[in-house]
Amino acid sequence: MKKTTILLVAVVFVATFALACCKPERFTERVIEKALEKEGGGDVDINVGGDATVPKDMPKELVYTGAKVTSSLSVQKEGKQVTSVSFETRSSMTRVTTYYKGLSGKGWESALTVSGTEGAQLLLRKGDMGAVITVGETDGKTVIGVVYGEDLN
Repeated sequence: MKKTTILLVAVVFVATFALACCKPERFTERVIEKALEKEGGGDVDINVGGDATVPKDMPKELVYTGAKVTSSLSVQKEGKQVTSVSFETRSSMTRVTTYYKGLSGKGWESALTVSGTEGAQLLLRKGDMGAVITVGETDGKTVIGVVYGEDLN
């Protein structure tokens, strides 16, 4: 079971970063969805660009206020779902990292925080929900990657 979760997280990361670089149209999204579904046997949903929105099941406190959604990817296999959402904002990396560190007041327990001048990564947990938050800067914007799902941490 743990191996399946790790595989789902790996697929989500690879596909999200590939999509963010390529800026595919909806047709390409569907082709990639079908290929991933065929390869992994699960259900995949990808949204990139103008039609990317916050997934309905995303815990609201994991959404950084005012940030623009640039992509989302959900993979479901064997009853487990892992979702990755990418955002960008004009807020500073420090401000964004501080926001996510402050989620302990909303029931999120910090499992690990690693930060430096190039970015930060936080592992959060709330009940059986886990989240990996990655924060960095590029082209004058702060980018936020949020991967969440059950039994992630």
